[in-house]
Amino acid sequence: MNTDALGVAPAGDDEAYIRLQTAELGSQLRGTNVYFVGMMGTGKTSVARNLADRMGRYTFMDTDAIIEQLMQAPVAKVFEEQGEEEFRDIEARVLNELHSYVKLVVATGGGIVKEKRNWGKLQTGLVVWLDMAIDDIVKRLSSNEEEVSKRSLLQGGDVAAKLQAIYDERKAMYEQASTSSSADVRVYVSPDDSVDAVVLSSVSELQKFIDSNPPKWQQWKDSAKASGINWVN
Repeated sequence: MNTDALGVAPAGDDEAYIRLQTAELGSQLRGTNVYFVGMMGTGKTSVARNLADRMGRYTFMDTDAIIEQLMQAPVAKVFEEQGEEEFRDIEARVLNELHSYVKLVVATGGGIVKEKRNWGKLQTGLVVWLDMAIDDIVKRLSSNEEEVSKRSLLQGGDVAAKLQAIYDERKAMYEQASTSSSADVRVYVSPDDSVDAVVLSSVSELQKFIDSNPPKWQQWKDSAKASGINWVN
């Protein structure tokens, strides 16, 4: 399959294949939410939006965008003026509201895993951790001053050193927040990957997880069939 450059629509056959795979995932999810977690700069927003759009029946949400709407200010300004503790509280309240809905694909802020109270909410759905090497994140963000300026935690000092420190602090949290009986999906991302390529990787890993962790009703259905019982859907 061709993986076109970021932002370029895939060829006809590729687009048809992507839509087929995402539609199949939509059916398998049965309304379960999908949450994307990971470091800043890994493409959570672009991938989550693309996946939701292609699944059709799902709605895209972005916790940072919701915070900006609620506070009528950019996330960086909210973080700076309110402080991290208050920002994390606002973020937790947003996630608490979102998790009560179904059929959502949610891009979360990079630090959402810092609050353990959020883990239970994330684990009500399927969690996809987009993981990218720090050197690659540095290259991606450092080439765009606007991206760096939007991120309060990167202000003042060596961007690479700050990103490394943030990653070292959060790595175990990403692993813990995305590991439970209901979710454990990790997708490795490289700078050369297009959004379509990451979407397909995410879909593939989610399908593998669902297939290897069938819901209780599916287990009962398979058991009934094995016993010769006619299961009525």
